[in-house]
Formats: sequence, structure tokens, C-alpha cells
Amino acid sequence: YKSDYIQGEEVVDVKPASTSAVNLILKEGAVPQGMVLIPAGEFTLGTDDKSPDERPKQKVQVEAFYIDKYEVTNAEYKAIISSHTYAEKQDEYPVTGVTWEQATEFARLAKKRLPTEIEWEKAARGEDAREYPWGNTWDPELANVNTGQLNLRALPVGKFRAGASPYGCLDMSGNVYEWTASWYDTYKGNTQIEKNYGQLFRVLRGGSFRTGQFAARIVENTCQPDFIIDKDRNVYYNNL
Repeated sequence: YKSDYIQGEEVVDVKPASTSAVNLILKEGAVPQGMVLIPAGEFTLGTDDKSPDERPKQKVQVEAFYIDKYEVTNAEYKAIISSHTYAEKQDEYPVTGVTWEQATEFARLAKKRLPTEIEWEKAARGEDAREYPWGNTWDPELANVNTGQLNLRALPVGKFRAGASPYGCLDMSGNVYEWTASWYDTYKGNTQIEKNYGQLFRVLRGGSFRTGQFAARIVENTCQPDFIIDKDRNVYYNNL
């Protein structure tokens, strides 16, 4: 990364007893380090054929914004919240067990903010109304999700690069849930009444290592009180 340039990354497979060179050419731009620009424009929000709180499917206009490419790591969180503790050798694992209020405060101190659920969905979905960040075909090899395996746990951020969203955001399906700034409420045009709607719960997105295919869908909504701590909740934020 270099100031006034867009951070460059390249994945290289190096075989044993061999060497490999990486030549990165940085593009000029003002994108903050570790973030990607989600351009302004229209995208498809929601779906009509699954849960009631995902309806109705509709076109939504979104202003341009930046969002982190990766989930917030333990090391990043501790750099700002010095009281944070975590297991040895887990610097690059996603920070978990944070309330919405803690996530919001961390983002404020980092001079950023939590994304709205609409912003989060666009960053994960792009403009082609796909079901998963990588496309419309389910593939459990592209996300850290529960497929019935033993030893369910979070993994280091960015491990599933082939599961990136159209804008290059990683782990938007699985690994750990991600807080948004939004209240859990109806979409425009949804007339169905739900007792949890209103200013009671905050929206989480993305599913986690504990959840399966249904929660890994981009449009899936999960809600939780902003003061509850759960071990698969992560801070995920974008800047102002």
C-alpha cells in the first residue's frame, strides 16, 4: 500500500524449494488502505421466494461508499481497543464476542462507521442479483460454514478468496456474522407484520461458521439486541 494509490494484492502459490516473484503495479486512487470502493448506482435488494423479511425484491439506489475488504481482525481491534484479549497466534482471526455498541464505538474511533444493511447487501451482491457473493451456485468450499463437520470454528480472515464478492470483499458468507447500523424492520412495500420489527433489534448479515447454506445467502436477515454478546459476532465497518 502507498498513500494516494489503491492497495495492491496478489495471491501466489509457491511450491516447496522454489521461488516466485510478485510484481504489483499500484493504481492511482484515494481508496483508504484495506478498503474497496462500492460505486454509486442501482442494485437489487431482497428476494420474493424465501423468508418474509427478505421481501419484496426491489431496485434500490445507493450512494458510493467504502467498505473494508476483510472482517476486522483481533490485531486490528486491539490496536484501538487495548483491553481486548484473544488466544495466542490468532492475530489474523476475526474479532468476535462484541456487542453492537462496542462495534459502533470501534468504528467511530477508527474514523469509520457500520454499514447499513442495504450497503452491506450491495457490497456482497453487486448488480446482478446473485444469491451468494461468488454467484448463484452453492459451493460450501467457498465459505467457512456449517456442513456437518466436526470442530466448528472461525478461520483467519480472507482464507476463501474464490468466494469474494463482485467488488472483492471477502467472508461475506460464513466465518462470523457482521453487524450493520440498521434496525430490523420491514423493507419498503412489505406489509406483513412481524413482532420483532421496529427499533428493538439490529441487523446482522453474512452467517457464520455455525450456520449453513440458508444463512450464507446474501439476502438473509438475522437480528439481535445491540447489547448481547455472542461468540460469532464480528465488527465489520465502512468509513464515513
